[in-house]
Amino acid sequence: MTDSQLYGRRAGNETGSDRWLTANMAFGAIVAIGLVAMALTGSMDSGAAKQSQTASSTAEASSIASVVMGDPSH
Repeated sequence: MTDSQLYGRRAGNETGSDRWLTANMAFGAIVAIGLVAMALTGSMDSGAAKQSQTASSTAEASSIASVVMGDPSH
């Protein structure tokens, strides 16, 4: 094989390599975006659950207090 044949073969491999790297980079970016989206969704859901839990605890406590104190409206 001559040098020009080796160079031509190597240049073809670099093009394939670049395509492979580009495809992997795109796939990795999609996976990373998905992970960030799931993390954000999970943190928002846990915050909403805490707020609703706090609200129901407060409502339950006020109902119990009104029964103990003798408030007839509850």
